[in-house]
Amino acid sequence: MPLVPNPDTAGDREQCVLADGGGGTVALRSRANQRFVDVTASGLLPDQDSVTAATRFSLVRNSDGTVSLRAASNSRYVTAGSAGTGDLKATAKKIGAGAKFNLVAK
Repeated sequence: MPLVPNPDTAGDREQCVLADGGGGTVALRSRANQRFVDVTASGLLPDQDSVTAATRFSLVRNSDGTVSLRAASNSRYVTAGSAGTGDLKATAKKIGAGAKFNLVAK
């Protein structure tokens, strides 16, 4: 099941831990199932047991304090469709409002 942001509450299904992806990249590990998130045609799926080319992202720090993720597999930015509540997909060519996320320390 693709990752979907929830603007009201961020439970384990909406949270990921940043991990070292190697080569200056990061990987996202789902808090819900402890698997790495990869880029698929369906969206971002937490279904990998280890870091692969499809699970690597560049972390971009934006001037407004948010971050954006650029997928190493297709050089597209992760975005939340449907006004920020749709499936997360790596489809954006540039950083827009739907491609900005907040890092939360846990």
